[in-house]
Amino acid sequence: MFADMTYAGDHAFREKAWVVVVVPPEVWDRAQNALVAVATGFPFGGRTAVFPGGGRLSLSKAADPMFLDPPFDVMFLGWGGGRQGATTIQEMVRWREKARAVVSRA
Repeated sequence: MFADMTYAGDHAFREKAWVVVVVPPEVWDRAQNALVAVATGFPFGGRTAVFPGGGRLSLSKAADPMFLDPPFDVMFLGWGGGRQGATTIQEMVRWREKARAVVSRA
């Protein structure tokens, strides 16, 4: 989780992009801890870190309402073994359709 969050933060910093990391509820605590670690030393409001030059890294649960307007990039974390019901898939699609790009780690 930390390595992926670091990758998302690096992308946000390098591209001066707003990256929203979208997670299922069951991994929220782990993802929030990873975001706090990545945000250390940068302005941080609880779910969004702001990097010099304009990059931002935010954390959201898939079911959360949209809290920003495009353009933003999205990264999905923690979906491997969690709940995979239709509602979750629809929530992921909603974020993906609004995003400028999906950030993924090879």
